[in-house]
Amino acid sequence: MSDISEQKISFKTAKLAKEVGFDVPCNVVFDLDDDNKEINFYEQACTEFIDDCSTGYRDKALSYFKEYYLRTDDNGDIYYVTRPTQSLLQRWLREKWGIHIKVEYYRDRKVYEAFVSSDSLIDEASKETKNQVYEKYEQSLEDALIDGLELVKKCKNLCNF
Repeated sequence: MSDISEQKISFKTAKLAKEVGFDVPCNVVFDLDDDNKEINFYEQACTEFIDDCSTGYRDKALSYFKEYYLRTDDNGDIYYVTRPTQSLLQRWLREKWGIHIKVEYYRDRKVYEAFVSSDSLIDEASKETKNQVYEKYEQSLEDALIDGLELVKKCKNLCNF
């Protein structure tokens, strides 16, 4: 059986999420200063501050590490883009924007297809959309997350958020 860890979103999806206002803190980010390299704050903090971690000061080490890496330049531009899991971003879209994502499996064709709908955005932007079909659930969900984020972007532009 393959790895059963939670799937994190792609860089493309992470950039779009940041653009539309995703602001939930995450321990994993893409470092824009280092070719979009993934940084896991928890693992990196415990590696760099092993003495603090081994003596029970993990939260202190993690807090310091985040402060160091969540820096901005002189213009206020941030050097990172957070990389949440697909499920966290899906929940954020549902709870903040009323966007619902449903993934269905078609046994006869052995494919997944995701549907995006909204119960709270303006009528022109809230029609259910159908995504492409994929062999993997996570691929289908990722595509639907992008559609959901595009829906938020469209609504923000139309509603002048």
